[in-house]
Amino acid sequence: MKYAVLLTALLLAACDQNASVSVPEPRKITYQELIDYPLDCEKADSQLAELRAIQEGYNFESDPDLLTHDERAWNAIIKSDIWWFAYRCNKS
Repeated sequence: MKYAVLLTALLLAACDQNASVSVPEPRKITYQELIDYPLDCEKADSQLAELRAIQEGYNFESDPDLLTHDERAWNAIIKSDIWWFAYRCNKS
């Protein structure tokens, strides 16, 4: 019984540590910075997370027909960069 209580306490402590990890707020970038975004397989995990955070930050509609011309341009570059990692680095 003592071991069950100890194991439960350890599991709760581990879960609590994982819950406190915060996701950094996406940095604001210009359209030109997005075009020139340096894709690197060595940094794939962090760059994918940043690109997805930027995409979520803009809260683009899932239906491309509902996007403005500018939103389509931004979203297309972000999606293209995300797919680049899938094809070049075995990341998605």
